[in-house]
Amino acid sequence: MTQTHTRQGHILLAHGSRDADWRRGLEAVAARLDQPHRPARCAYLELCTPTLQTTAEALMQRGCTQLVITPMFLG
Repeated sequence: MTQTHTRQGHILLAHGSRDADWRRGLEAVAARLDQPHRPARCAYLELCTPTLQTTAEALMQRGCTQLVITPMFLG
């Protein structure tokens, strides 16, 4: 029997803003959640990068086989 190992990545998804100060809070949360075995990254719907697709692809390239997306529409 072959055992499958999943590696989970975490994406914090926010609306987005051109204002770098607006993004700092979300990026600080992602930095706190980021672990070698479960990387955490930000993604934005519009007005800034990275997009959800770009972030998901980057995490999959790092070996993540499962992604958890948390909506962060709090700003």
